[in-house]
Amino acid sequence: MSEKPKDLKKIETRVIELIGEQAGISAKDIKLDSDLRNDLGIDSFAAVELAFRLKEEFDVPISNIELPKLRTVNDIVEGIKKSINK
Repeated sequence: MSEKPKDLKKIETRVIELIGEQAGISAKDIKLDSDLRNDLGIDSFAAVELAFRLKEEFDVPISNIELPKLRTVNDIVEGIKKSINK
C-alpha cells in the first residue's frame, strides 16, 4: 500500500490519474467537475473497480451505498479528503 497523500492537490492529481487509467482517458482531459458517467464513461462495473483502486491507494473505504452518490471527480476528492482528515 502506498503512502497516503495528505495535500489536497496531490489527492486531486492522483484521483484524476486513477480515473484516467480506469476510463482510458488522458488525465489532462479530466476536470474536477467531470461527470463520471456522462463525461468519462465510468459505468457501474468500472465504478466498483475504481472504488477498489481508490481504497487501495488512499486506504479509505468507499462503500457500495456511497458509490452511486459519487457523480463527479470532485465528489471523490472531497470524500477522500474527509476520510483522511477524520
